[in-house]
Amino acid sequence: MRHLQLRVEFGAAGLGEDPRDVTMTVQHPVGQQYPQLADRLGSAVREATGEPVAVSVDFEERSRSNPPTSVDDSQ
Repeated sequence: MRHLQLRVEFGAAGLGEDPRDVTMTVQHPVGQQYPQLADRLGSAVREATGEPVAVSVDFEERSRSNPPTSVDDSQ
């Protein structure tokens, strides 16, 4: 899995009492799933900051071919 982007949004009033929205975009191999990732990240951020946050995770699947190990492998 690879981190692509992190976005934090605040309410219209700025740093108030409302929960902050944190969105993380990650890239992962096709077929891999991380169903608890948003909950785990939310717990870690709340513990580290003491602030209420709502974490969303956007997933992008990535599939990549393996490069040939020699010229003969590409034929």
